[in-house]
Amino acid sequence: MNVDSIDFELSAKTVLLRLKVLPGAPKNSFRGIHAGQLKVGVTATAQQGKANQAIIDFLARKLKLPKQQLTIVAGLTSTRKKIAIEGITLDQLKTRMQTLLEQE
Repeated sequence: MNVDSIDFELSAKTVLLRLKVLPGAPKNSFRGIHAGQLKVGVTATAQQGKANQAIIDFLARKLKLPKQQLTIVAGLTSTRKKIAIEGITLDQLKTRMQTLLEQE
């Protein structure tokens, strides 16, 4: 998987990351890239915001960022989400993501 296949967006002081979330997965993991979206599986179900919280927890842990720096800005009730990530540059995020994707 190559991070250059992911469609990142830049906004004022944030990097926006598009996700395709796969709730109810066997484990929390990166599952690939499709149509510019990073696919992420989480074990939590898509009920009462559990999968949303699992996505934030998983990404914060993997990216080594405080949870407060990640916010779901679109797709709260959808499997397609847009995450705003603060406190990191696009280049820093791409470097971290590439390392993570190579480990999966």
